[in-house]
Amino acid sequence: MFIANACRRASLGLDLRVLDQLAPARELEQSEGAGQGASLDEAQIEALIAERRAARAAGDYAAADRIRARLRDSGILLEDLADRTVWRRTR
Repeated sequence: MFIANACRRASLGLDLRVLDQLAPARELEQSEGAGQGASLDEAQIEALIAERRAARAAGDYAAADRIRARLRDSGILLEDLADRTVWRRTR
């Protein structure tokens, strides 16, 4: 019983860390739900770019493409350079 509870606690800790990493995407979804074209602040954009970079590094290109699409739909254009990603607002 103790071992099972310890495993559940460890799993819960891992789940919470994963959720913390996904927070920028959740914030974006909430802001999009509040109204079309809701603008993102610079911190949200940078957080999503970091999340996209991590997805690409992990080989999760579908997730990286979804993040790029979310940013594009919010009026943010990304340009991948050799050493970084730069962005600009399109509207």
